[in-house]
Amino acid sequence: MRLASLRSGPLEDPVAACVVVPRRVTIGTAGHVDHGKSALVEALTGVHPDRLAEERRRGMTLDLGFGHCRLEQDGVAFECGVVDVPGHERFVRTMLAGAAGVDVVLFVLAADAGVQPQTVEHAAILRLLGLRSGVVAVSKCDLAEAGQREKARREAAAVLPDWPVVEVSVRDGSGLEKLRQTLWLAASRAPERDRRGPARLPIDRAFSMPGFGTVVTGTLAQGTLHVGDELEVAGGDRRLRVRGLQAHGESLPEAHAGTRVAVNVAGAEAGELSRGDVLAERGVYRASLQVDVLLDLLPEAKLKGRDRAYFHWQAAERIATVVRLERDGRAAQLRFQQPVAAACGDRFILRQLSPPLTMGGGVVVEPHAPAHRTASFETVAATLHKLAAADDDEALLIRIERAGSAGLLVADLVAALGQRTDDLRARLTRLAHRGEVVTSRRPEGVMPGRVMAAAEARIQAALAAFHAAQPNETGAALELFEPFLPPHWAAVAIERLTASGVVQAVAAGRIALASHSPQPAEGATALRRKIEDHFRASGLTIATLPAALANFAEDFARARGIVASLAREGALIECQPGLFVHREAVEALHQRLAQQRATHPRFTVTDFKDWTGLTRKHAIPLLEYLDRIRATRRQGDTREILLVSIQRQ
Repeated sequence: MRLASLRSGPLEDPVAACVVVPRRVTIGTAGHVDHGKSALVEALTGVHPDRLAEERRRGMTLDLGFGHCRLEQDGVAFECGVVDVPGHERFVRTMLAGAAGVDVVLFVLAADAGVQPQTVEHAAILRLLGLRSGVVAVSKCDLAEAGQREKARREAAAVLPDWPVVEVSVRDGSGLEKLRQTLWLAASRAPERDRRGPARLPIDRAFSMPGFGTVVTGTLAQGTLHVGDELEVAGGDRRLRVRGLQAHGESLPEAHAGTRVAVNVAGAEAGELSRGDVLAERGVYRASLQVDVLLDLLPEAKLKGRDRAYFHWQAAERIATVVRLERDGRAAQLRFQQPVAAACGDRFILRQLSPPLTMGGGVVVEPHAPAHRTASFETVAATLHKLAAADDDEALLIRIERAGSAGLLVADLVAALGQRTDDLRARLTRLAHRGEVVTSRRPEGVMPGRVMAAAEARIQAALAAFHAAQPNETGAALELFEPFLPPHWAAVAIERLTASGVVQAVAAGRIALASHSPQPAEGATALRRKIEDHFRASGLTIATLPAALANFAEDFARARGIVASLAREGALIECQPGLFVHREAVEALHQRLAQQRATHPRFTVTDFKDWTGLTRKHAIPLLEYLDRIRATRRQGDTREILLVSIQRQ
């Protein structure tokens, strides 16, 4: 790609801009070696795609080559990036890297040679990648007799049924105009790529250019890139900034999905990026060592339970261990040694390690899967088939339902679906309004609505049972409900029940049914008053609970329960475990400290004993309590008065 104009922005021609706004697509070649792919690309684009001196010397494509052309008909234009791929069997991996971003396939079959091994393999790969829009060019027709040309047409129809076939010759130019028209028609029928989704650019080349720095090229698989965008290498922590964009020799302020684009990036040297890396919008894609997939194997493929194979995805190649989740079915898990930042719906190819033959391909269903135990294979396989057959909302609900009461983090769903957080939030909000899911804020998550409804019913039943067993208690501790839901989801359930008027908060960390009124046992009110008066009269003098309740020994068990209730309600403060003092005494002490701060901001234990008249036995527990609530701060043998208000403990 020509990059000389990356420094400056594009020159706008308002008149030309109003005439035709071309859609950008990528055409990729395929076919056996020496069937004339590169010559045909040169005839269509005016550019010979073989970049390397070795390629020109040997007359054989070894790496990806590139060109571009414009196809226009009936007022509709396509700016086409053309990717020429090697046909030799030793370079099928390179062919796969080039096929990753193709919209339209130009399949080349030499009339004088007919179908050859890579013809069949390339055709299988195209089917497995889901590439349905293409044209078969029967090339070198000037070298073949009529019978050979007819045989080539029949073979093409057998290998790629339903694809139009055009006879061409680059020597005399015959058929080239018809080929252009047929390619235009194929481009018009090719599905448009998603421009709104998060940007994702598989890299097929990375190099350094004097005056510009690092440049990467590829076909933008999804989304839109803008000059100034912040990107990341998907699955890693490297941050990059887009300094410039160019397509077909033209500098652009933005590039849309389907565009064959060169990106000038800041933040990485060319040697730090390579074919197979993916530049992506930040915060969306995440790498994983396991992906769950549905396989599409070729009839001749021999794939056992845990065979290893080459995994070709986007422009990357990895070695995967294939774990079959069904004996004769499609469900499988692929396990890698190097992480892969795939997304749900990505297609891939599997090839044998030796000999390197294509075994099949498939689609990624769960891009961040745990390593499954054998006992769970059947269940996992059934879920994968359901996910693959479901529409977007159904698949989202299946994932959430599968998580159950644990719920799912929104960030995990974003990575699995390859969807922006804001877009996913909008979908979850719609489902929440229908009652199908419930969301949480901190952490941001989602769980099935039916699971939350069942948990709320259990909370209400547990509260009713608690009130029946302990009618004199104002409410139950939140810990009572932890077996029903994880803590943060239990908090969401209680918040929902409170908002609906079913539950009320009665004290810090305690709730009750809104209809509940404490029913003190006979004599409990008088005993409660006596106990509170006892602690009030004791002032700051504290003692162990048995000593403090010595006057109530005849009803010690009930008295102890009342002390616990007074502490929950805040009337008593537990300065140390089992040591209680009345709140009024602590508040009075706080006021005294506020007065002392004006003249004695620092004090010793002796000073404190003098102010309060307490012995050291009673003073130390109080001082440690004051330190704990940050009313004071200890510094060696002295303390500083901070004047932080007394809080309920």
